[in-house]
Amino acid sequence: MGLQGLLKPAVKEIGIMESLFGESTLEVWKWVTIFAFAVSFVIWLSGLRKGWIPSKGHVSGWDVPWMRFLLLLWLVLTLSVILPVTIFGLSGRMNGDESSDAVRLWKSFSLTIGMQVVMIAGLVGAGVFAGEWFPAVLSGMQGKERPARWIRTTILRFLQFLPLVWLASMLVELAYNWLGIPVELQESVTMMMRIDDPLLWAVTACSAVVLAPLAEEPICRGVVYRFLKFRFRPELAVVMSAAFFSIIHFDTTVLFPLFILGMALALVYEETGDIRAPILFHAMFNLQTMGLILLDRFVLNAGSSLLP
Repeated sequence: MGLQGLLKPAVKEIGIMESLFGESTLEVWKWVTIFAFAVSFVIWLSGLRKGWIPSKGHVSGWDVPWMRFLLLLWLVLTLSVILPVTIFGLSGRMNGDESSDAVRLWKSFSLTIGMQVVMIAGLVGAGVFAGEWFPAVLSGMQGKERPARWIRTTILRFLQFLPLVWLASMLVELAYNWLGIPVELQESVTMMMRIDDPLLWAVTACSAVVLAPLAEEPICRGVVYRFLKFRFRPELAVVMSAAFFSIIHFDTTVLFPLFILGMALALVYEETGDIRAPILFHAMFNLQTMGLILLDRFVLNAGSSLLP
């Protein structure tokens, strides 16, 4: 978990390629990490000097009663679980050889993709077919900035906040080690460390980099954050929506890092007023995390990951 494995002073030397490139790759990664923290620090200083924190808000609150807000969340989240499980159960795809890592991963990611698709469809369906109950649930997500501007802002904030998520991950690992609690990797990551199916990697990338941001950002930022901002102060809405984002991932080891990530996603959404900004930010975060898993497996053999 975190970057502990990536920052180890030594690399297990197995085979000629790893003995030749393991140590040098680790040294390069250390300098990349230092550079990333330095860039983040400079951006933070620049922001403080220019006074962009807190940035001017561009997101309007979503004015609906509590009951309708909770009903929408319940419908979307419940359907995203029930429908894929039911479909897979009826088709018999939930059965099979559970001893195979590849089979278990195919089932896991197929269910995950099904949940993500249903989340997207559920939210769109609520806005299109139940507009009287959920008015303006989709209309407040479009931004007015030119693409070059929100993309530039998103990349800047990504460079600014990514090292903070790394730091949060390392602090969690240190806390677990201090308490004597073993840090367990997610089961899917553990299995991915042992299989060699390019198609499965492509499916994983599609789920993590494309579908996850498209499913989670309209819900967590476009619905939850906008509703909370209408009801509470913007600062509290950022914190509460970030807490919601981290809790729904159901993993205590990534609770704090994902909370930091959730705050960053809400802030970039607030700064740009465009839901595409947190979607792009989320996609870049998951992409770099998959890169860490690949680096972990094929170069460092360190066993660390943070894939929301």
